[in-house]
Amino acid sequence: MIFNLFSKLRQYETKVMSTHLLIKAKASDELLFKAAGIAHDIEEKLSAYQSSSEISRINKNAGLHSVKCSSLTIDILKIAIEMSEATQGKFDPTIGALTQQGYGFGTGNEKLLSKAEKKHLQSFVNYRDVEIDGESVFLKRKGMALDLGGIGKGYAADKIISFLKKHGVKSALVSVGGEIHTYGRVWSLGIQHPRENRLLAQITTSKKDTMVTSSGDYERFIKDPSHHHILQPENAESANRLSSLSLISNDLDAARMDALNTALFQMDEDEMKEIVERFDLATLRVDKEVQTVPSALLAHKVQSLSIL
Repeated sequence: MIFNLFSKLRQYETKVMSTHLLIKAKASDELLFKAAGIAHDIEEKLSAYQSSSEISRINKNAGLHSVKCSSLTIDILKIAIEMSEATQGKFDPTIGALTQQGYGFGTGNEKLLSKAEKKHLQSFVNYRDVEIDGESVFLKRKGMALDLGGIGKGYAADKIISFLKKHGVKSALVSVGGEIHTYGRVWSLGIQHPRENRLLAQITTSKKDTMVTSSGDYERFIKDPSHHHILQPENAESANRLSSLSLISNDLDAARMDALNTALFQMDEDEMKEIVERFDLATLRVDKEVQTVPSALLAHKVQSLSIL
């Protein structure tokens, strides 16, 4: 949830990528409409739920042959592989064999899996088996499936911000399903409480580029939040150390932060500390007892933080 501290800004809202897109900026309605079109174009290429998308065509031809793709799809896949390497596979774009084909998240046919089913499907999750050759992408094993839900919304936010800057917009806020990129002025951002229908915290940004990404066990689950959509590739189970996690940066793009959020949600304290320090991230964690733990770095990334 986002609160604007200034008047006379134009606002555009729509649904895209199975979530809510919000753009706020001092710009014409026409420019905001074109900016939103970027997210729709990304969805058409990357959605594993649209049979005509490039990702769906790659998945259908897994183990058979490569698929020629747009520069956009190649770009995001290269970033996804980069972040898989950086997190030792905690983030893995081939998680689709589990998220979609197994648990059925986002399909309307969600179900829990047996141990045997998990073990079988888990064997198809390995980012090292994604082969990118020029404009072509090949999944080496039949049964593999790409799912870019853990990076696509952040990627869309970045692309919209780049478009607005290119067209001379001096300040803007873009939120794609809670993956947020702002610049140019102070904004007040609300972080959702993972267990109650209210805000957990409120952040006041600086005027610098500020990226905020959030993940939580409350966003998408089967039966109860312990069976949520953030799956651990090594055991096909939901990661259940945290209830929610928000990352804040003034430097790293929202796409890479989106991927890191998925990975960090699974990590223990030592693993998380190493990644957070390497990428200079501020964190706002909520554990299973709904205890909120903000990191010391938050004071350097935003003007203020209020726990509500």
